[in-house]
Amino acid sequence: MTKLVQLLLRSNNFFGEIPSSIVNLKELRTLDLGYNLLSMEVPTHIGNLSRLTALDLSNNKLTSRISSSIENLSSILNLKELKTLNLRHNVLSMEIPIHIGDLFHLTTLDLSNNKLIGGIPSSIQNLTELETLELENNLLEGEI
Repeated sequence: MTKLVQLLLRSNNFFGEIPSSIVNLKELRTLDLGYNLLSMEVPTHIGNLSRLTALDLSNNKLTSRISSSIENLSSILNLKELKTLNLRHNVLSMEIPIHIGDLFHLTTLDLSNNKLIGGIPSSIQNLTELETLELENNLLEGEI
């Protein structure tokens, strides 16, 4: 299975954590675990999937404490080829990481329907390829 490029496990009843052995899928480009029952923090080993271009963990019960927000999403910020990031409909209660602007190739960023706090980081203007930005239904505040 080392040549697997898409892993689509959407709309099942998977629960628990994403296994660390997923990093053995070196060619993986798309990981879709949306609409499951995953209830964990965003796993740090996701950042080792260096060829990933689409990550969908939407409609789960992913959590994030404010105190560990950098640790939780720093792994995703290592995914420099990422074009689509969908974390909508989870229970992320943190600030949007300031380094989100380092994901230069993002075309779609959906963080809606969480419990995100703080403002929109100015680094988001670095996402020059961004076509869709969804941040609705959070607790964001400040200037746009």
